[in-house]
Amino acid sequence: VELFRMGNEQEANKFFINIIDGIDWLSQVLDMILAAKAISPDAVFDGKSIQDRRTSLVDFTQQMVDANKNQDWVLLADLLEYEILPYYQEWSNLLPRFRSQ
Repeated sequence: VELFRMGNEQEANKFFINIIDGIDWLSQVLDMILAAKAISPDAVFDGKSIQDRRTSLVDFTQQMVDANKNQDWVLLADLLEYEILPYYQEWSNLLPRFRSQ
């Protein structure tokens, strides 16, 4: 985040690529868990379906990619600093619940 804010976009983009790769990895792991546990994407946990959560994460990821593409470093830094953590907390809280399914 600080690299984007300080204008060191080249170095910051190396980390950004890792973040995008991590989101992709998370999506792949989720697909495998859902398939292995035979959990429907329409299954609802805490009032929200898995598919709705995934759609939100995809939309958020696209927003980050668009900010990067448009070289809107302030927006990208804000997204990374303030908005990415709730997505990961949500999935972190949800994943252990799949064990009991």
